Amino acid sequence: MTAASYALHELGWRSFQDLCGVVLQQHLGKTVHMFADSNDLGQDGGWQGQWEESRDPALMTEAVGSVVIQCKFSVNGSGTLTMSQLQDELESMPGAFR
Repeated sequence: MTAASYALHELGWRSFQDLCGVVLQQHLGKTVHMFADSNDLGQDGGWQGQWEESRDPALMTEAVGSVVIQCKFSVNGSGTLTMSQLQDELESMPGAFR
């Protein structure tokens, strides 16, 4: 079977952000709120409430609080984003999962 290939870099940043919200909502089974185009301080979306057992056993199973969503769009279709490239942003978010 051939792996699917998607030209996500052709979507544009807003469509990519909307797609991220839909995928997260479907995968996590939670209502995810994507924020409007504004000075969002790097927060593209979020979720808040009681976290219960997830469909994905690799995820946290019980927690209360808020989740900030950041979507990273690139027009480079052959590139890979690494955690080291996100280091400055992660350091600006106290308590962020690393």
